[in-house]
Amino acid sequence: MLQTNLKRIIALSLTSLLAYGVSSCKTEEKLPDLSDKLAGAVDVVTAPSGNYIYALNSDYERRYDKGSILIINPDAPEGSQKVKAISVPRMGRSMAIAQNLMIVTYADPEAKEAGRLQIWDLTSELEPQIVAEMDVGCQPLNAVLAPSSPYFTVSCKGGWILMGKNPRNTADARVTLDLVRGYEWDRRALYFYETGGKTYLFGFPTDLESLDAADQTLEDSKTYVAADDTIIEGPNGVPDGFELTEAARRRTILASPYQMFIYPVSDEEVASQGPQDPTVPAFNTFRFIAAGTYRKPSQSNAELKFINFTLLEANGQPSITEQITTPTLHRYRTNFWEAKTGPEQNPAIFYLSQRGDYGSESNNVVRMLLSDAGLSNIATVKFEDLFTVSRVYGFAIDRDNGGRYPGDFEFATIGGEPMLFVNSFRDLIYFGNAPFYSVTRKLLEAPAVNQDVPSSFDSTGFEASFYQLAVSKSGKVLTSSYYGNVLYLFDGSPGVSIKDQLPTRIQ
Repeated sequence: MLQTNLKRIIALSLTSLLAYGVSSCKTEEKLPDLSDKLAGAVDVVTAPSGNYIYALNSDYERRYDKGSILIINPDAPEGSQKVKAISVPRMGRSMAIAQNLMIVTYADPEAKEAGRLQIWDLTSELEPQIVAEMDVGCQPLNAVLAPSSPYFTVSCKGGWILMGKNPRNTADARVTLDLVRGYEWDRRALYFYETGGKTYLFGFPTDLESLDAADQTLEDSKTYVAADDTIIEGPNGVPDGFELTEAARRRTILASPYQMFIYPVSDEEVASQGPQDPTVPAFNTFRFIAAGTYRKPSQSNAELKFINFTLLEANGQPSITEQITTPTLHRYRTNFWEAKTGPEQNPAIFYLSQRGDYGSESNNVVRMLLSDAGLSNIATVKFEDLFTVSRVYGFAIDRDNGGRYPGDFEFATIGGEPMLFVNSFRDLIYFGNAPFYSVTRKLLEAPAVNQDVPSSFDSTGFEASFYQLAVSKSGKVLTSSYYGNVLYLFDGSPGVSIKDQLPTRIQ
């Protein structure tokens, strides 16, 4: 099945229509005009100025003719926050902003292995202009733009990764998009790292459905040697259960939920230059490298790193479930939702939200400090040699409700106070018997980051199904209600309790 999908995805992605304005010959459904109404708002992002917030309507219920991007002025009087509605395709999935551009993805409502991508110029934040629009030969999960280099990426269901170049799509530098990898597992949390003239893409595993994958304490005391098909004593960073038997080595997807990838963007662009091999699919800028096997691993296999780290409590000590005394045991991690730059504005520091199993200590926002010395040898470097991980949110004092599953998060400094805002949500399909949603504000000034109980607005209501969030320059916090077809606007000011306020409803 993987090979069949691969052939189809390669064919679709390499024949994508990259020019803006290509029309479709499909017959449009006769449905009502969405106008500026709310319909399955799936994402919200803050404009570069901080004055406006964009909300993406998915219309996942197929009630209207199209989807839309709503431009919201969070500081406008109640009832007049909706500034403008821009018509876009139905089934919006994600939005992200960088370099004064906004990248938006859409699922195809009629095909499970197809989607669409738009890139908008935000020079005029109230009049965004499309600079590129293209088909994507897989179902998008997320897309992000590099901070300054001319790259963007799309991650899709099934672990497919596409790499793009020239998002501004000028006459001298046309936009390109190529399928580059098939890592087997969904990876929504994406982060571009730029250093020393090079660009890397990090991607972290995401369990989008019933959270079957959970953090595990696993042993690593032996090593499989592919060269002579033997097993020797000594750790190699790979849990023994994923490599010591022939059956485990065949089923690499069992290990995928515990692996991040490190894709060397700029190095791969150089390696892809020159005459193309006529026996493999053609590409524009980036070549495709398929996964190998344990006996014959490819470069794609070497880019996958097992994620393991130990989290400390506020007192600096591991909590009960984190205490590991056996040297060969390690805590392997999975299910990350979002990756973002932190308030330090240091590219070597970024943050991840993790969504663990119910009642566990794996629901956190963690700080990732990168030591990039190991990036020069991606093939052999281990995760623990690259990253120092510390918890920012998810301490015992933060876990006042076992139903918190952190998703989107934002950092903001409001009134001189650095803050972290966290959106927690549960899917009504897989968690319909116990839905829980919350918007939480946590002060970041030490020692408050460890000791102060955060302020949370909690809901178990169907309508208040908070999903993603954005924070304006003035401290207004907007979250989308995916199921309730409404936006909720909070005041995030440090002197105002998130827990006790009644948010403004925008519908």
